[in-house]
Amino acid sequence: RASFDKVSKHRRENRFLYLYDMFLDDASAPLLVNLEDKIYAELRKTAKKEVELNKHTLDDAINTMYILLEFDSFPRFRDSDLYEQFSLSSNGDNDFEMSL
Repeated sequence: RASFDKVSKHRRENRFLYLYDMFLDDASAPLLVNLEDKIYAELRKTAKKEVELNKHTLDDAINTMYILLEFDSFPRFRDSDLYEQFSLSSNGDNDFEMSL
């Protein structure tokens, strides 16, 4: 978040469009994150330059992702066999075999 605030407008636009294309474009993002429709709508307006990009454009999306990670994704991961294998491994990298 902080690095987004400190870059030039041109670089900020490039970073936003990259993030939008990869994670936020609800029509074609290869790694789409789960957000509310109203957040997608605002991000879509910004991507189409209907609304000006500013340092707070991604705030709602970031906050929603943190909440989902904290209360949904991480608790499910913590209860998974994969996490149990990792936590039981002696050093966390050499003895751990990913079994997906």
